[in-house]
Amino acid sequence: MVVEKLCPEKSWCLPEKKHFWARAGLPPALASADHELISQANALYLLALEHIQPLIYYLTAQAHLFPVSLIPDSFGQIESLTVFVSTLGHKIDQLMNDFSRNNQTLELILLDAWSSESLEALNRYFDHHLRQKHGFGTRRFSPGYGSVDIRMNLFIVKELLQVPESEIKVLESGVMLPRKTTTCLIGWHHEPK
Repeated sequence: MVVEKLCPEKSWCLPEKKHFWARAGLPPALASADHELISQANALYLLALEHIQPLIYYLTAQAHLFPVSLIPDSFGQIESLTVFVSTLGHKIDQLMNDFSRNNQTLELILLDAWSSESLEALNRYFDHHLRQKHGFGTRRFSPGYGSVDIRMNLFIVKELLQVPESEIKVLESGVMLPRKTTTCLIGWHHEPK
């Protein structure tokens, strides 16, 4: 199995503002009425963009080469599987830590919401890229839901994708650092190309 590393363009990580606002818990009516808040959020959007270092490690191989405990029950009879881990990197975590240390609560809430939506935008973009290459597949799935234990993140990151710990560290609990990191699985109904 060949692991590939991708350093995506930051444009892959741009969250839609409506999703950013919703994740931050701000109603659309308030967002359009409070000009100071809009100004702060726009400034934070640009600041956050400067602090991300998007990175993806992935591989696609025949499904029988993976442990059964990694494949969700909902995937049914797939022929192949793509496993990937995506992250926004350490700099965005450092910025969150700085906001927390300085008691900048609003900035921290907005940054957390922005980065969560940014990571989801990255995953959607990469998901679309994979579907253009592989065609029909399952929905994107992350360990910690359904039949796949979150602690499988340790196997995925450390053993399967062999990501250096300096880039992504996985705790025994399955939680990953940097915080804005996800593992994803997509099943395909054909052999890998």
